[in-house]
Amino acid sequence: MSTDNTKRAVLKPENMTIYEAMDLQALFSATLADFKQIEVNLSQVVEIDSAGLQLMVALKNDALEQKKKVVFTAHSLEVIELFELFNMTQFFGDPVVL
Repeated sequence: MSTDNTKRAVLKPENMTIYEAMDLQALFSATLADFKQIEVNLSQVVEIDSAGLQLMVALKNDALEQKKKVVFTAHSLEVIELFELFNMTQFFGDPVVL
């Protein structure tokens, strides 16, 4: 991934579970290092568990610390259900369309 702080990165993960956690964490960290704005399009997420949610929280917090912007868009039904289960919709503050 080339460094270009003027553009935003768009990521589209498919699964966000404990099994993908290490790879996703590395991807999120590298992308955050290279870009000031990141969009994580969640429309393709078919599996997500608490590990995936923790990665999202960590990415959001890391971006805030670094004064960068992360938005989560196009939430899949699976993501919405997990947000509701853990009451996390307000934490992320991104528009969630049902």
